[in-house]
Amino acid sequence: ATEDDGTCEYLPTELKLSSITVNSMPMTNNGSSWDVGILGSENPDVFYVLKQGNGDISSSSSQDNISTFPISFTEGLPYTTNNLSQEYTIELYDNDQIAGVGENELIGSCSFIPNEFITAGGSEINITNNGIDMTLDIQWVQ
Repeated sequence: ATEDDGTCEYLPTELKLSSITVNSMPMTNNGSSWDVGILGSENPDVFYVLKQGNGDISSSSSQDNISTFPISFTEGLPYTTNNLSQEYTIELYDNDQIAGVGENELIGSCSFIPNEFITAGGSEINITNNGIDMTLDIQWVQ
């Protein structure tokens, strides 16, 4: 058809990620506290890294001493991609760097391929893996 008479449905060509909400995650590191401390300071200082393949796309600063959920991240977002067949991974870390010294600890990660969620439509993608549950606020763009 040369004109849009409303009978054609076009699949989205882009996905816009506007926020990442962590609904739950492991609160211990193989049974130990994420951080050393008392009165809440033993709780993790959580930040995310959005990756595609081995490349970092976006990340946030940490939200410190997290003990309750959900927590949401909008820093470094929105991110829009037109590569809907690639796998994207969201890694969660405990920020253990002080003045640039120290190693960050990987809490865990969840991955998704946008094409696998196109038919569902909607404005959210829920992904889970090894005790991590995330909700992604998204928008499909044609």
